[in-house]
Amino acid sequence: MDEKRRYLVDLDGILVETTIKPLVPDLAREIERQRIEAGLDTDELLRALREERARYMAEMYGEGQIREDAPVALESRDIDRNKALELRERLAGFAEEWDSPEMDAYDHYDPDHTQP
Repeated sequence: MDEKRRYLVDLDGILVETTIKPLVPDLAREIERQRIEAGLDTDELLRALREERARYMAEMYGEGQIREDAPVALESRDIDRNKALELRERLAGFAEEWDSPEMDAYDHYDPDHTQP
């Protein structure tokens, strides 16, 4: 019998057993090590991240073209009023976490740089 190493992962209070080694803990430790080595604090990193995000958005979409509070033309995406209300209700539970400053990091997510 082939015994694979098992890992216990905490997904916001739900424990999941897996044979796939989680990458996030090692990555988080490496980022923290580099942050300390560089003498940066978290506030500096978040400020720099927000500045980079603003530069990226201006470069990709033009200065002042995209605002986070700008309305989205749902009709152009085949979403009518009823479907929009249903989506809003289904996603309401994610709003607090989604709107947290920590989620800004995912604005620069690059799927081409993920590991298999």
